[in-house]
Amino acid sequence: MSWSTRLRERLPAPVLAAADLAVATVKDSGRDRVPGLAAEISFWMLLSLPPLLLTVVASAGFIGEVLGTDVEVQLIARLEQISLQVFTDATVEETIRPVLENLLTDGSGSVLSLSFLLTLVSASRVLRVVVHALTIAYDLEQARPGWVGVLLGFGFTVVIFLGGLVLIPLFVAGPRLGEIIETRLGMEFLLAQTWRVLYWPLSIVLGTLLLAGLYHWATPWRTPFHRELPGAVLAAVLGLLASVGLRTYTTFAFGGDAVYAPLAAPLAILVWVWLLAIGLLVGGELNAEIEKAYPKGDPPKDVPSLGQIGQRAVTEVRRLRNNGSADG
Repeated sequence: MSWSTRLRERLPAPVLAAADLAVATVKDSGRDRVPGLAAEISFWMLLSLPPLLLTVVASAGFIGEVLGTDVEVQLIARLEQISLQVFTDATVEETIRPVLENLLTDGSGSVLSLSFLLTLVSASRVLRVVVHALTIAYDLEQARPGWVGVLLGFGFTVVIFLGGLVLIPLFVAGPRLGEIIETRLGMEFLLAQTWRVLYWPLSIVLGTLLLAGLYHWATPWRTPFHRELPGAVLAAVLGLLASVGLRTYTTFAFGGDAVYAPLAAPLAILVWVWLLAIGLLVGGELNAEIEKAYPKGDPPKDVPSLGQIGQRAVTEVRRLRNNGSADG
C-alpha cells in the first residue's frame, strides 16, 4: 500500500473531498487552457479600458449635473486612491494618473455615444471569452451555439454598464458615505463610523455576489444560485492575493535603478489583469468540479445554431408554399 493511499485512508471525509476537488480543479484548469484564455481576456480588457474609462467619466459628468456636485473630479481622485492599493506609487504617478487627468479634458458628453459603442464591442468580447471558458469548464462546448455567447456577452456588458451608473455615486463617496449622509441630514450618529468600518467587507461581499451571478447566468448548466458561491469566493480571494502579491513584488523588483523599472507600470497593469482573469476562470472551474462530483443542476436545453434556424425557416416556408399551391 502506497503512502498516498494510507494518507487518504487517514484523512477525514470532508478534508478528503476538499482535496479531491482542489486537485481536480487544478488539473482541469490546465486541460481547459485557463492561462491562455485568461491572456485573451486580458488583451480585450486592456483594449476596452480607454473607451470604458472615457464612458465612465463622461457618464459621471451627467450624474454630477443631476446631483449638483463635481463627480468627475471626485471619481478620478477615488480611482487614484484605489490604484494605490494595488500598484506602486511610481506606477500610479507615471501611468495611471496622467491617463485619468487626460480624461478630464477629453471626456465629455459629445464623445459618450462613441466611447459607449467602443466599450460595448470590446468589453462584450471579454465576457464572450468568459462565457466560452465557463462552457468549456462544464465540458459543454457543443451545448451552446456561438450566437448565444455573442448575445450573452452584449447583454452582460449592458447590464454591468447600467449597474455601474447606479453605483458611481457610492463608489465616489467610498468610506465617506456615512459622513456625507450625516452632513446632509444635519445629524450626528454612528452611521459615519459604522460605514467606514463596514465599507470594505460589504464591498467584498457585493463583489462576490456579482461574481456568483456571472457564473450563474453564463454557464449553460443551470444550478441553484448558492452552488456558485464557492467559485465566487475563490475568485475573490485569488484576486485579493494577486493584488497584494503584485504590489509587493513590483515594489522590490522594479524599485530603484532596476533595468526594467521603465516597464514596471505597463507590465504591472497587464499582469494584474491577467491574474484577475485566471482567478475568475479558476473559480468557474471549481464550480464545475463541484457540480460534476455532486450534480444538482438541470441539463442544458438544446439550442439550435443559426444554420439550423435558417434550415428550419426554409423548410417552413416551403411547407406553407406547398400548402398554398394545394389549396389553389
